[in-house]
Amino acid sequence: MKILIIGSPKLPIPPTLGGGVPTLLYNGLALQNERLEGNIFYFVSPFDPKAKEQGDRLIRSKFIYAHFPAIPVMLDRFLAWFFGKLLRRKRTMSLSYINRTLWYNHFVKKVLLQGDYDKVVVENSIPVLRCFKPRRIKKQYQGKLFFHSHSFIRRFYGAKKVFLFCNKIFVVSEFMKNDLLKNKDLLPIKNKIEVLKNKVELSSFFSPASEAWSIRAKIGASPSDFLVLFVGRFTKEKGISELLDAFSLIPDPQIKLVIVGSYFYNSGIASSFEIEMKKKALQLGNRAIFTGYVSQEELIALYQQSDVCALPSTWDEPAGVTMIEALAAGCPLITTRSGGIPEYMGQNNCILLDLNSNLVRSMADSIVLLKNDLARRMEMSKRGQLQAKTLTIESYLPDFLKRIQ
Repeated sequence: MKILIIGSPKLPIPPTLGGGVPTLLYNGLALQNERLEGNIFYFVSPFDPKAKEQGDRLIRSKFIYAHFPAIPVMLDRFLAWFFGKLLRRKRTMSLSYINRTLWYNHFVKKVLLQGDYDKVVVENSIPVLRCFKPRRIKKQYQGKLFFHSHSFIRRFYGAKKVFLFCNKIFVVSEFMKNDLLKNKDLLPIKNKIEVLKNKVELSSFFSPASEAWSIRAKIGASPSDFLVLFVGRFTKEKGISELLDAFSLIPDPQIKLVIVGSYFYNSGIASSFEIEMKKKALQLGNRAIFTGYVSQEELIALYQQSDVCALPSTWDEPAGVTMIEALAAGCPLITTRSGGIPEYMGQNNCILLDLNSNLVRSMADSIVLLKNDLARRMEMSKRGQLQAKTLTIESYLPDFLKRIQ
């Protein structure tokens, strides 16, 4: 069976620039499929030389890359500058990909017409569904088209009819499914919407990382420091501002915050919010450590060498891959009771905080509580790893294939 996976126009597959969805597609589908016979995966994504080099090593997966011309790239950069700098708009990421998305859709249409694929899955990009509006393409892929949503759908960008036309819609949590069905126009396709849970490549998280014993020195932390780890993009909804506020309520100089991440993965782009948070962290002095984007090996080492992981998502997180990673690494987790997070965390495997006006104080109290209770941290570590083993990547491909049959 020839299966075409259409990624978004923003990040390449393999995930050489990071990103949760490209990582899931590569680890869960491309790598797992190398062990099986009978299916060939074709992945469409933006070109990146390192991604191509990595992808060329695989046999049962082919990678089709879109090489963006200079003009749409320049136009997008101008729009990002115009809206971000001149009009002072805070959210400019979607605006900075408008022209590349239009060009990408044109490229994807050619791929669809030139190929003859048994199944086509559009991954997390509603605008890409517009590629199926032409009658010829729609007819060719009737009964073969699937949409896989990893984030909440608020707009259809002129592709609503194509969305309804899809054979199935996959979402990553029951919470997300229920949210989607709040749209009364989607009630007729209720039975088409299925939950396909995210899984994570966790084998490397369960064993000690090669850098585990040197990572503290590398980031300037001592063996006696109590490290609280935050991992995520620098966006407001990830809760970094609330976490910094919580730290301001903790006077203990031994408790330090390690902040891993950036605004847009490994792109080098820094947002005004990221700059604002770094200024805010100055009040903590040397108790706040910024690492920026780190390699996977370094990330695993940080999980394993941190005493607690705090991921206080302040929005309805669809699933929460970083939470699963923390559990797998045995790092006691503090997170929030929001979105699909409780579905993935299970019962009593972490501290779940309510999203209310007491969040900052509750977070500070939870951090201090865990610092003073080694036995509880050890129990949370043990239970968390057992929960993580139910979400390993090895089960993702069979589940995926069963659902698109």
